[in-house]
Amino acid sequence: MRTAALFVIALTFTGCKGVQNVLDPASPDARLVAQLGWWMFSAAAFVLIVTLGLLLVALNLYRSGGQRQISFRSSAALVIAGGVVAPVLAIVAVAVSGVAIGDEVEDPGGADGPFVEVAGEIWWWEFRYLDAEGEVIAVTANELHLPVGQRARLQLVSDNVIHSFWALNLQGKTDLIPGNVNTL
Repeated sequence: MRTAALFVIALTFTGCKGVQNVLDPASPDARLVAQLGWWMFSAAAFVLIVTLGLLLVALNLYRSGGQRQISFRSSAALVIAGGVVAPVLAIVAVAVSGVAIGDEVEDPGGADGPFVEVAGEIWWWEFRYLDAEGEVIAVTANELHLPVGQRARLQLVSDNVIHSFWALNLQGKTDLIPGNVNTL
């Protein structure tokens, strides 16, 4: 019991320092990604509710001990509604919202803030802050510092292995692939 209490206390204090959270977006692009996440959650919840409703119908028919019969046409309609229509509606809703959100994400060329080259190293990140001519102004390791309220342009490069860069509050995850330059 004492160990469990210590575990709960430790978990409570782990979140005290500014935690990155997908559900707390800090940029317009992150808000769009969070919106897509909520659309996906809603679609999954819809399919779950339809499936559980059909399960309750089946359990009621089973508990009646064969007293209440359902016609083949009705059972086929239930299967089509729960197994085809509900998932297709969910997929269409997620696809439409995904395309709409993808169209809203601004082109990275419109950034008015700093230009940062992000280099994925084997066990750490290197952030090189560049001026308008591409000259290095400053370099940091494992810490990205950006001004609030400005769009920054991040150029993602790697020369060794595939890395995944994800600043949760800013935008979705982007891979750094050796020999390929990606931009956020």
